[in-house]
Amino acid sequence: MKLVVDSSALALLINPESTPPNDPSTELAVVKAHERIQGFINGLSASDTLIVPTPVLAELLVKAENDAPQLLEQLQGQARLRVRPFD
Repeated sequence: MKLVVDSSALALLINPESTPPNDPSTELAVVKAHERIQGFINGLSASDTLIVPTPVLAELLVKAENDAPQLLEQLQGQARLRVRPFD
């Protein structure tokens, strides 16, 4: 199965200490965001592939600032992760 992640999910996947995003309906942090990401990880099978759209990657690299090269290296080392064009 191919699964597409957004920047909030990817940020929590690569750094569990990341701040959860706000729920647009309540303007409060998403409830149990870290537990939800862990459940997502636990639910992946060995054959699943994570798709990272290029805009998601760009957003994370901008936020990473000086750590962007290390972040990119970390992501490139993931066998089941694929960066793909948005279209």
